[in-house]
Amino acid sequence: MFLVLLTVLATRGITAGPAGDGSDIVRVYVAARDIDAGRVLDETDVVRAPVDRAVVPTNAVSTSPVGRVATSDVPAGRVLSPVDLGEAGALRQGERAVAIAPLEPVAGLAPGDRIDLIGVRFDVFGDLERRRLVSDARVLDPGDDRHPPLVAVPEGDDLEVLDWVASGTVAFSRRP
Repeated sequence: MFLVLLTVLATRGITAGPAGDGSDIVRVYVAARDIDAGRVLDETDVVRAPVDRAVVPTNAVSTSPVGRVATSDVPAGRVLSPVDLGEAGALRQGERAVAIAPLEPVAGLAPGDRIDLIGVRFDVFGDLERRRLVSDARVLDPGDDRHPPLVAVPEGDDLEVLDWVASGTVAFSRRP
C-alpha cells in the first residue's frame, strides 16, 4: 500500500521520503486512497507519510484522523487538512462553502473567525461600486500561501458571492 501511495504522491508532484539531511521533511497524514465524503476513516484510508515541507499546508493534520468523518471527497495522495475532516467548522444546515481569494491578504485568520465579505468593483460607467455581500460569515479554513481561505456563506448568497469572486473583487473585513 505504501508503494502505491508513493506512486500517487509522485504523480501529483509531491515528494515523499528522505531528501538531503531530512530537515525539509515532515510526517503528516495523507489519503492512502480516494475517500468519499461521509466516510468514517479507518487505518486503510490514511497513512502517516514523510512529505516535503514545501508542499505541506500549514494546517496539515498531524494527529491520527482514524475515526473521523471525511466532510468532502479526498483524492488519494492529498495531505489531509482540517477542512477534509470538518475540524475547521463543518458546514451547518443552509450553508455553502466558498473559496475566496481576497483582494488583500488577511493575516491571522483562524477557523471560526467571523468576517464580512465586501464586493468592490467599477461599474460600466467607471464608478466605484461597493457592496456588503455577506455579514458575519464564518471562516472554515484560513488557507495558506497555496490555498485560498474557505468561508461558510448562507445558501442564498453563495451565487452572488461567487460572481464577485470570479471578478477577483472580494475583500474581507474582520468582525470583533
